[in-house]
Amino acid sequence: YFDTLCTFTMACSGSLCGADFCIKPGNLVCSACKKARYCCRAHQAQAWPMHKAECKLAQKAVDPEANQKAKKDDIKVIPTKPKELLALLVQYDLDADTVASCCQQLATLAASDANAHALATMGAIEVMTGSARKHLKQTAVQTWAFASLRNLCAADDDVGCARKVLAVQAGALEVIIASMRAHPQATELQEHGCGALRNLCLGVDEKVDARRQHAGKAGGLEVVLTAALANQSQQLRLQACAAVNNICWGKAPSALRLKHRAVTAGALDLVLAALSTDENSRGIAENCCWLLSNVVEGEDDDAAARKQQAAGLGAIEAVVMAMRAHSGDARIQHWGCKAMQRICDGIDSDLEERCERAARAGTLEVVTSAMEAHGELLSEHGCTAICSICYGTTDTADARCERAVRAGAIEVLVAIIKECPTGSSMVAQACAALANLCAGQDANGEVRRQRAAELGAIEAVAAAGEADGMGAMALLSLCGSCSALRDRAEAAGVHASVFMQSTM
Repeated sequence: YFDTLCTFTMACSGSLCGADFCIKPGNLVCSACKKARYCCRAHQAQAWPMHKAECKLAQKAVDPEANQKAKKDDIKVIPTKPKELLALLVQYDLDADTVASCCQQLATLAASDANAHALATMGAIEVMTGSARKHLKQTAVQTWAFASLRNLCAADDDVGCARKVLAVQAGALEVIIASMRAHPQATELQEHGCGALRNLCLGVDEKVDARRQHAGKAGGLEVVLTAALANQSQQLRLQACAAVNNICWGKAPSALRLKHRAVTAGALDLVLAALSTDENSRGIAENCCWLLSNVVEGEDDDAAARKQQAAGLGAIEAVVMAMRAHSGDARIQHWGCKAMQRICDGIDSDLEERCERAARAGTLEVVTSAMEAHGELLSEHGCTAICSICYGTTDTADARCERAVRAGAIEVLVAIIKECPTGSSMVAQACAALANLCAGQDANGEVRRQRAAELGAIEAVAAAGEADGMGAMALLSLCGSCSALRDRAEAAGVHASVFMQSTM
């Protein structure tokens, strides 16, 4: 049988062809092993070089007198073909080392999205989940099964999201979380487990929120954060930040509750620890700023408590340092600006304290510099950060406005209004920030208004068609009670009724 091709016998329909990536019915079966199936002789010939060795093992498996357990020595080479690999895992009672090697090989194959899709249609997700469940005490099996699940569930298109749903249905979330809880010191296992959770909770499909809630209820946040806080592995911290981010992403009440659980479980502690020990890592800086901006999102009392806790732990200063250290990285600047805006937003009694702390840390300067360096990529979040920090009518708020002006904020805001698309949210946010900077009837406020007028702010707001909403607020602040500036606004096309709001 083993020097020439095996013959065919007819088989019942139901199994797929054994040739790689062929999904036609395998209606013909190898007469020797009675296992391998093909759609035609050409595909059987194509698969024979890989099937040849497996055919011997398969005959042993179907022989009732043969040893049903495939010995480690019998398997000289781990198959590199998807179907042979899966068949080996399914058909034989393999030892843990061999299973781990097969899972590792499958993880390599699944790194390609095309391969991942083909493997999923062959049952790879169920096989990997089953292998991990069966060998819960074997860290090598767990490690590579999770790496395989991570790759199989990486894509976030419709087909990729369907694979994530399949993995959850197979019990992957419970297996991953149970294994991570059982092996807290297995760093590589924890890394791949976090990576798998990250991908399973990623997506824009209608079932993604259910997956996130599922992961949260199963204890995913707690097990990930416990692992990351106990281990200083940079890769583990990267994967943990991404996993927590995806599990508690969103604005729905259920997502806000997950954010609160994440903070309770130590998400802020992870951010501070990672930024302090891995400050030179771009990946750490980006993921930590991203995670911070996520968990402090919200407007309720719990969100205010999270913002205040973040500030009290030193998150503002840590983010400013990260933004300074990576000034050329637009994504770090983006998430840093967003984190600052959210921490310094709200209506709680501690807001003024947070804004003052942000100003003292140099947030206004670093945000303004980031906006100058990266343009439209940061315009919206940079504007909202300046707007939030400089909001208020107190002397300290006025001092923050002065600090922003010295940093060049007015020039940056006017440039955004002039250059960004009319009606865009970036222009609206720039108008809101400009309104805050130019408010106040004292001498400092007058100087700021004159500076903005010299830069053409009045004409820019009018030309952008922003004479209502945020634009109206900006015009009221820019012109104040100065009749000359109001005349200038009207000459630029602003209706006089805009200024009547200030007398109402």
